[in-house]
Amino acid sequence: MYSLRWREGSPWVINSPVPIRAGGNRGPYTITADGVTTVGSPVAKMYVNNSDKTSTYLSGSATAANNVITTPTLIALKGPLKYVLAIECLLDGIQDVILCEFICSAVGGEQ
Repeated sequence: MYSLRWREGSPWVINSPVPIRAGGNRGPYTITADGVTTVGSPVAKMYVNNSDKTSTYLSGSATAANNVITTPTLIALKGPLKYVLAIECLLDGIQDVILCEFICSAVGGEQ
């Protein structure tokens, strides 16, 4: 599992953009929400060029425990492309969105 961090006050995870390689599955990732006690009701969506591609590139559902979100597995990624993972959730009871950009290189590229 890969660990990412998010800090209250910014929509983007600290590690974003995350470089990944095309081909195969990636993740799941954990996102620790710093400055938040509880995360609830996470729903993950994947966007490519502002189009919802969730059913193509995500497998499974996002889950949360305390202040940690576990993402679905990223599948069938193609490069070179930029993907944006948007996780709609409740942060200490307040609706918010956490974003993470993944930059996917072509097969054989650096990770």
